[in-house]
Amino acid sequence: MRQRSLSERWLLWSASGCYVRGHAWQLFFAVDARSAFRSGVPVGQGQTKWLDGLLPVYHLATDNFVGRFCATLLLRFVV
Repeated sequence: MRQRSLSERWLLWSASGCYVRGHAWQLFFAVDARSAFRSGVPVGQGQTKWLDGLLPVYHLATDNFVGRFCATLLLRFVV
């Protein structure tokens, strides 16, 4: 990785951050699935309260340059 130029590294981190941001909705789905499992709801019958309620807000907050930039920084420096 160090052999690549700074711009190449940034493009790689940026693409990775965009990928992670695009798939983070699965965290909301996991919370809904766990809630349904704990309640004894049959598979496929559970409600998706978190997913339905927070997904529009999540996309509004992160599906822009600032949101993608923050995802890139989090991926680069936290993970």
